[in-house]
Amino acid sequence: MVLGCLDPEYHLFKSLTLIDVVAVGPWGLPFFKLVADNPEVFNAIPPNMFDGIVRSYIRDAAHKPLRKEDEDMLAAPWVSGDERPGQEGFVKALQQASTRVSHDAERRYHEIGKSGLPVKIIWGKDDKWVPCERGEKLKQLIGGGAKLVLVEEAGHLIQLDQPERLMAEIVLFLGENDGQS
Repeated sequence: MVLGCLDPEYHLFKSLTLIDVVAVGPWGLPFFKLVADNPEVFNAIPPNMFDGIVRSYIRDAAHKPLRKEDEDMLAAPWVSGDERPGQEGFVKALQQASTRVSHDAERRYHEIGKSGLPVKIIWGKDDKWVPCERGEKLKQLIGGGAKLVLVEEAGHLIQLDQPERLMAEIVLFLGENDGQS
């Protein structure tokens, strides 16, 4: 996905901002492997108990306590009784994430740096899902002057933990690169 900015059809980009992206292996948490190795068990968990697992998983992505409305919104696709992905969709998503391989893409990230496209990587310093060391690795793989900003008191849900700081970083970067062609 990150490499899409190099496609000749998309050379309309003036800059690239990456926010806590899942772009550098290894993928997922140990929980992903547990689910991938035992999908029948996780699909058999009663819905009320599964709701608790999903909500705990989501809360772990934030550095600060989530507002109930935000937690409900993030949990809804996985725990609601309507036609959304639901429990089986959650299990399938974690199964797929546990087997993703990024090696091919990682070998090409340097093309972004060589393209001259300004890149800013914004990462929650307290991200338990994708540690900030992965942001540093991504910065090194891209090269070309890519910048990494670690946001204090923010986890993987940086947009909920530090929305003002995130917006400030984005606006600042867009302003810095507004005049580029």
